[in-house]
Amino acid sequence: MKHFNLEHQNCKSILRKGKPYVLCLGAGIDYGIMPNWRELTFLIIQETINPRLTKSEFDTIESSLGWSLDSLLQAALNHTLQAGGAIEDFNEKMQSILYKSLLDRGNRV
Repeated sequence: MKHFNLEHQNCKSILRKGKPYVLCLGAGIDYGIMPNWRELTFLIIQETINPRLTKSEFDTIESSLGWSLDSLLQAALNHTLQAGGAIEDFNEKMQSILYKSLLDRGNRV
């Protein structure tokens, strides 16, 4: 893991020396490094509801339903729960999908 020098003068009032910090990234924060909201939603739906779902089919579903992406994510969670899964299962799937490309890149370095 890379370590960064956080003792820049602009950081001194925010960061305390010797204290651990975590950088949290989420979907859409940096296209190309992590999936955007649309890609994340597609991959979650594919993982939880239909493993054979294509991007073209997802596009059709998204446009015909008119639901927001967070509504589709909620539907995927509801499906997981109805199938006997737990919220923790869903959260682990989302975490795995969200950080997969970032972790893959880190492992190649």
